Amino acid sequence: MSGKLNQLSNLFKLSPEADQKSLEFMMMALEKNNQEGFDYIEFKQAFNALLQLPLDEVMSVKSAFTTGNTLGLTKESLLRSADFYKQVIHKEKVQFDAALKNQREQKIDGRKAEQQKLQDQISRNKDLINKLQAEIDQYQKSIDGVDEEIEAAIAKIEDSRYKFEHTFSEIITQLSKDIELINQNI
Repeated sequence: MSGKLNQLSNLFKLSPEADQKSLEFMMMALEKNNQEGFDYIEFKQAFNALLQLPLDEVMSVKSAFTTGNTLGLTKESLLRSADFYKQVIHKEKVQFDAALKNQREQKIDGRKAEQQKLQDQISRNKDLINKLQAEIDQYQKSIDGVDEEIEAAIAKIEDSRYKFEHTFSEIITQLSKDIELINQNI
């Protein structure tokens, strides 16, 4: 992960189950949409840095806000920018869901249609003379291979969905907690 992306990914304390590839994907979206000036991202970086000192969470959030306030940050602009980044992550999820759907259609539905076509061909060939029996056997082998490919594709897509959903959920939860922390303490 590049230096900027690594700094952004350090903003969120994710569990070991969080998927690194999904995290990089979402951090690139945040970097691409990073707003000018001192906003939620810079606030969160300052907050995280202050947590490394012997300060409690409340003192850290207040100190980070005070720093931002000297640069024109208000509670309203901080909450607006946190919500903006939350929407950026949501948009990435919508795009991911669309890509996932496309992958399903290409790798599963298309293969199922191909499987059905082969089954239809087998039915027609069973009515032909013994000369076509070899061709029927070959189609049957193809169908068996398609089932394995479908199972493998489903497993891979579901694994990607689970990893993304888990990482997405953790980031959204932390954004919501940060907004709650800001609302309670600033």
